[in-house]
Amino acid sequence: MAAAHRCQPGPQPYAVQWALPGCYSAAHTARPQHYPGSEEVSARREETHELWRAIKKLKPAEREIIYLRYFLDLSVEETALALKLAGGTVKSRLSRALGYLKQVVEREHAWLVQEGPV
Repeated sequence: MAAAHRCQPGPQPYAVQWALPGCYSAAHTARPQHYPGSEEVSARREETHELWRAIKKLKPAEREIIYLRYFLDLSVEETALALKLAGGTVKSRLSRALGYLKQVVEREHAWLVQEGPV
């Protein structure tokens, strides 16, 4: 029964593990584009920029888990395989990272919490 909960290895976690360095490099060097004339897009861009500032305050391992789970949309099991961690470790690190991120956003970027999505 316990084996039913284990993730079946597949190509995606290994591909992610191989591609991670390139993704980080591309994300780090990418420059945001400007869409003039749209207040909504401008406000969304500012929210995204502020959220990235908060994410950058996380430890590298925490940023990596956030990136894999929420930006690459990997499952806990796929994230665990990509990082060579146990699923429970991924969950606990993710919980800690999200808790810290929430504190940073509430403390330094309170307007993101107060206004909500545009």
